Amino acid sequence: MKFCTTWLVWLFCGLFFSSIAVAETPTFASGEFAQALRLGDQQRMLELAPAVTPQDPHYVDAKLVLAFHDINNQRVKKALEHINQALNVSQTPQVTHAAGLVYGLAAMQSGFFNRLSHGRKAGKLLKQAWQEEPENPKYLEGWLTFNMTAPSILGADKSQIKPLLEQLHSRDAPRALKLWVPYLVSTKGKVEALAWIDQEIKKKQNSRFAPLQELWVARGLLNMNGKDWSAAYQDFTQVIKKAQQGNPAPSDVGEAYLISLYQMGKLSSITGRWSAEGIRSLGAYLAADVPPHLPPKAWAAYRLGLIHRKQGKTAQACQRFQQARELGPDKDLIPLLRKAQEKCEGTRVKDKNNAS
Repeated sequence: MKFCTTWLVWLFCGLFFSSIAVAETPTFASGEFAQALRLGDQQRMLELAPAVTPQDPHYVDAKLVLAFHDINNQRVKKALEHINQALNVSQTPQVTHAAGLVYGLAAMQSGFFNRLSHGRKAGKLLKQAWQEEPENPKYLEGWLTFNMTAPSILGADKSQIKPLLEQLHSRDAPRALKLWVPYLVSTKGKVEALAWIDQEIKKKQNSRFAPLQELWVARGLLNMNGKDWSAAYQDFTQVIKKAQQGNPAPSDVGEAYLISLYQMGKLSSITGRWSAEGIRSLGAYLAADVPPHLPPKAWAAYRLGLIHRKQGKTAQACQRFQQARELGPDKDLIPLLRKAQEKCEGTRVKDKNNAS
């Protein structure tokens, strides 16, 4: 999904998973679904959610799961149908927050007129959740991210970004950390954003856990955007090495580690450099449990194919392109895969002719 792979909008996509809660005492009817929800077993949740009825206490949770699954696969109409069914039953801050995120993602995938209506609805829902629980960092982050990513015509209030960001920083510094960077880029420029990151890294040099890793990722993404490939390589290498040394463990680094694996592979597929690191990183990414809002595994397999092709290993490259197709490419990857596989077919024909 292209809209969830750009590094600013990724922040918006990634907000969804913390919006689903599990009831403490599930009934027998919803027991299996509740257990899957509690364990974070996404595949099992998706299998069970359609059977959850309106009488079930986990009906709203099931609708949220289905809504995000559909929006993640660009089935906007179906996603909005599920989220509206959830809103008809409950309008707690948790549900309005989740609905705002779904409507926001729907706006990103829609044409002009639907983008306006969906975007405005997203803003109203996210603001409502925040107003009902203004001290909740999650809802504050949702409303803040909307103001940062949406245009004013949709109801975003750009004058509120800095005060909201300062509020979030005072309540939950790690949440605020990943939003300071795009804010600085948009208001001060890349150079000042990089200077701020460097300053924060110095402050947190003794940190073993996520804040420092997220700073390296943020700097790496900025360097990727500026095509400073060597600097980006150093940033992503820092995160990967720390995780692989168990300091912290990959589970503690979380998404910073996964993003670094993918970006290392992307870096190699673009430049043709650091092939060994790129191949190892994408292999680890393909073997990992990747949340839906991060780059799909089909993209990782495609980029692995590009690295092999740059190495002159055509057969291996073609195998990876086929793997990407089997993993279910999104609409942005399909034409790239088609072109790549046409080259594979052309190479096979040429080899066959030469052999004869």
